Amino acid sequence: MNKTNVLAVVGGKEITQTDIEDILTSLGPQAAAQYRNPEGQARLLDEAINRQLLYLDAVDNQLDKEKEFQEQLAGIKENLLRDYAVGRLLDPVKVTDKEAEDYYSTHKEHFLNPISIKASHILLKEEEKSNEVYSQIEAGTSFEDAAKASSCEGVDLGYFARGKMVQEFEDVAFAMAVDEVSKPVKTEFGYHIIKIYDRRIGKSRTFEEVREDLRNFLQSEKRNDLYFGKVKTLRGKYGVTMK
Repeated sequence: MNKTNVLAVVGGKEITQTDIEDILTSLGPQAAAQYRNPEGQARLLDEAINRQLLYLDAVDNQLDKEKEFQEQLAGIKENLLRDYAVGRLLDPVKVTDKEAEDYYSTHKEHFLNPISIKASHILLKEEEKSNEVYSQIEAGTSFEDAAKASSCEGVDLGYFARGKMVQEFEDVAFAMAVDEVSKPVKTEFGYHIIKIYDRRIGKSRTFEEVREDLRNFLQSEKRNDLYFGKVKTLRGKYGVTMK
């Protein structure tokens, strides 16, 4: 070990900067941030020293021989061994580029960006008022001027795909042509007069765009299959009785 990394020695045990970094990591990013200064580092060193002192005292008092500790240790060992075994089983599972490309080429429909539209709406609470505004638009008033004159709630909705608006609104909007204005559409929010400004057709994402997400997905699928296949085999080996 690099001796310049040693910050203190307690009962023959060296406490290093690596030990301090391990404590920081255990705190999580937000909590650790307050200790990344000289004063914070000194406090963590004190804590590391305190921990070592308490450990030495516990050993001297043979607390490690007590039944309750041994029971807790057995539980920790069981959990640790199980997690280690799962890691040994699943960590080797990898997904090659060829596997990802093969999946991509046979499931291209999964990688389509959804159709999106750019729309505005005039939202009014009363049906009579919405019919009146729509009649003005039919008579030649521009949608934009009608929106300004109606003191409506909100206008520009920008681009959106299906699933972003309430069903009644989407059923009408996605069936409309560009520059078309709808009759008032009733939803839980009131009455909408909709105008469509643009429509973007769904475009396939390239393999390069989805490569990493696809590899992660396939790796997760392979690991799940391996995990549950192993568990099924072990159920047959050891037996499981439900009570």
